[in-house]
Amino acid sequence: MTPSRTAVRTNRARLALRKVAWGSGQVGFATVAAGTARLAWLRARRPNTVRVTSHRHGLAVTFRYPSQLIPTLVVFGDLLEPELGLLPGRLGQGDVAVDVGASIGTWSMVAARTGAAVHACEPDPDNLAVLGHNLAANGLGSAVTVHPVAVGRHAGQVTVQRHSRRYLNQVVAVGEGPSSQERPTPMVTLLSLVDQLGVREIAVLKVNTAGHEADVLAGALPLLIKGRVRVALFLDGTRVREALEDAFTRGALAAYALAIFDGDQARLVDVPTIAALEGPRPSPMNHYVILHRRDSRPLADN
Repeated sequence: MTPSRTAVRTNRARLALRKVAWGSGQVGFATVAAGTARLAWLRARRPNTVRVTSHRHGLAVTFRYPSQLIPTLVVFGDLLEPELGLLPGRLGQGDVAVDVGASIGTWSMVAARTGAAVHACEPDPDNLAVLGHNLAANGLGSAVTVHPVAVGRHAGQVTVQRHSRRYLNQVVAVGEGPSSQERPTPMVTLLSLVDQLGVREIAVLKVNTAGHEADVLAGALPLLIKGRVRVALFLDGTRVREALEDAFTRGALAAYALAIFDGDQARLVDVPTIAALEGPRPSPMNHYVILHRRDSRPLADN
């Protein structure tokens, strides 16, 4: 049975309250109160651009208002995604990280601060412009290589169907979906991208593509079958869960365990089955389902 609109709104309100309560415990009530006031000011004044300094990560993050608004960053004054805590222990000099759906670059910048080489994939021109600005403003332009492409199930040409909230953008094949004046954008598979770059192993892969994570997974399966990704984070959702369950059933992910990340304990917590993802998370800010290779050592040279 499909939940009613009232039930959906109620669930969203409850989740928002849980996030505020959890975030207050992380940064303090005074910070949250000041951030909430600033969010209200933004909604009243509607400036073109906003800059927020994330003190925990030492990053200056600029975004366009309202299309690229990150409410949690404004309210908490920090990037409180628990999974960001996974990066320092999994990345370092000589490692490669890939950010699929880089948006304005927050994940890429945190990854680059570890010393790893980061490849950021983003198809939306507005996001790309702000991504480039944020990288330059934080002195990370040489640490992150930006690829103006979509990543999906197969190579081809797509059109970016822009949403008023850029993180909800959709990509569709040229000629499909609502009419658009946007230029066609190349789409590649993750396999073709890393092979073109000469990358043998991805230390950490992050995929956040507004519901298209299953398509990215499909194009990345040859890499995963060969164990060429140590850790992969996929934005959680029904489609990617179904795709992961199918891949596990077929044995394509035999080298991997399923997990979520406990930010308080700074560790991965294995999950026995896809169905078990319905259980409680360490925090209301956990948004990723994670694959980690059972043998975490770097791949041996052939």
